[in-house]
Amino acid sequence: MTRALLATIVTVPRKRRVFVLMLVIAAAPLAVLAEQPPVIISGRTEKPEYEVGQRTSHGLAITNRSSKPVTLPSFQFLNIKQADREIAFYVQQHVLEIHVTRGKDPVAVNKGWQAPAKEARPFPTVELLPGQSISAGFSLTRGWYPSFFSLTEPGEYNVTVTLDTTKLADEKILKGRFSSAPVAFRIVPVVTFREKHTGESPADYAKVKVAFYLDRITQHKGEYFPNVGNLLRTPEAIPALIEILDSKDAAQARQAGVLLGHIHHRCGTSHPPVLPESKEAWRKWWETEGAKLPVSTLWSNFDSYHQ
Repeated sequence: MTRALLATIVTVPRKRRVFVLMLVIAAAPLAVLAEQPPVIISGRTEKPEYEVGQRTSHGLAITNRSSKPVTLPSFQFLNIKQADREIAFYVQQHVLEIHVTRGKDPVAVNKGWQAPAKEARPFPTVELLPGQSISAGFSLTRGWYPSFFSLTEPGEYNVTVTLDTTKLADEKILKGRFSSAPVAFRIVPVVTFREKHTGESPADYAKVKVAFYLDRITQHKGEYFPNVGNLLRTPEAIPALIEILDSKDAAQARQAGVLLGHIHHRCGTSHPPVLPESKEAWRKWWETEGAKLPVSTLWSNFDSYHQ
């Protein structure tokens, strides 16, 4: 309560003091609003559900909701092949904190991300005008780089991100601790295909199993490489893929063509052979050449396109 308002209460007649007090109370929400943080962090998850071992996909956005420009750490400056490179950098520097809970229980961050920052490293900043935002994506579990967390237990999870600029030396950077609201997601067991029924032929079993894993691939269920690996290790899988090339399911037909093209020969081969252009041509290739290749070679060919 300001001195001016206190003076007003003292000088007004006794009968009008109640009215003045009501004005003070009504103005209180505006004062609280003015004290809200100048920036807000909002979190998101790309999918509500992930399988155990699957790379999760999340994101954060930092928005300037004040009436003045603010200076914050930049999230686009590291030129390395890693999707969440700046996120990892700031976690290592203890500028960014990622907290995960399973139910009400906190999940410990993996070893290596808990260590204190060895030395402060310089980084660029960005000026956000009123209403502007910066955003970045990240994964809690990562396939090619050390994961922040090992989410091996199915359950209901929440992730919260906190930006802590209180210890940064750069005077231009807005100082404070700013946290997102918890974002919910779920971890479920890995789904696998059934065993072959008694009396079911390898060809018939391959048809339904290949269709199952193609659906997982096209619908982005689980990890891509394990899905492809399970498909390729199935006996009679390649003839089943060839039969799907003219399927009425356009997504499965397209994905079958992609996989066949990737197992046909290694990427980067000098004078690469021409790919078969029809279903019949693929059948002929399999009968005369492809069937002679071990699964390890088919996988190696496929993997060469993703290096």
